[in-house]
Amino acid sequence: LTQGHWDKRIYPGVDVRAVARETRDQLAQALGTLGVEAEHVLSIVAPFLHRGPGAPATRAAGDRLLWQLESSGQRLIHAADDLEMATQAYLGGLEADAPDLRPAVSCDGTWEADLGPAWWPPIDTSEVGEGPIELNLRQCDYAYRHVVAAHLATNVAGIAEQMALLLHALRTLPPVGVMPLANLYAGLYQLSEALQGHMVPHHLRDVSPEVPGLLTGITLLRHLDATEDRSIEADLAWAHAQLAQIQTVAARQPAAGSVAADAGRRGLLGLFRRKSTPGSAASATSSAAAFVSLARHEWTEMIQTLESLRRPAGTADWR
Repeated sequence: LTQGHWDKRIYPGVDVRAVARETRDQLAQALGTLGVEAEHVLSIVAPFLHRGPGAPATRAAGDRLLWQLESSGQRLIHAADDLEMATQAYLGGLEADAPDLRPAVSCDGTWEADLGPAWWPPIDTSEVGEGPIELNLRQCDYAYRHVVAAHLATNVAGIAEQMALLLHALRTLPPVGVMPLANLYAGLYQLSEALQGHMVPHHLRDVSPEVPGLLTGITLLRHLDATEDRSIEADLAWAHAQLAQIQTVAARQPAAGSVAADAGRRGLLGLFRRKSTPGSAASATSSAAAFVSLARHEWTEMIQTLESLRRPAGTADWR
């Protein structure tokens, strides 16, 4: 996802002479900065999205990932701000030369018509950020339950997907004149909105006190790591307690809405962050029994996985 000499496409792709040269340069610089950050983010998270030989398994590797993510997250916030300002100025220049590019706006401030398609072909980014980050950080001496509490995997997945989309857009950006300006207008708006309107507020900054963004989550993870037991035994005790709570819920069989609310308070949101998306088994059914059955299965599998991470007898205790 990071190949394609995207950097050589930026200036020819935004070189619309009707837009002031300074404005074109500012947009190209903002896109280039984000392209470099995108490559960096995808490269540092890639080892943590796969299991098996070569997966990170040292404390130093886990520490390095958190430090790199924190630094990148802070830079991405500023880079997204720069892109938004550069994009607004650039789109304003396009509108001044071609007023028909400006979408119609209704009296309530919303657009009456869709912007239309961007220039890039479809891309599936759903798998980019998926992976056993919690388990790999468990191997790096970070407690599984602490990583879940920090919402780290959810935020890394969201950021990685946006970075992959950005690189895909830059790799496929054609020179000016090859495509209609309407496609360039729509694509630039969509990129800026995806980063500043979604990635920053939903994955870098905090959605709420209960749903931390990447930066707050890393701070929380370090605090939990320094103040609470991070042993595999503590993780197993936590997982068994979650399973016991599910068993209690199963015995009561409350309404589906009650189960979902109760599960969220007990931390199931972290475990089911990928299972609860629209169209999935957990969200598509209104049956409390189905939800409880899925939860019980997931926690049982998680306990088995954590058990498999125990060190063989006779070796040093797992921390």
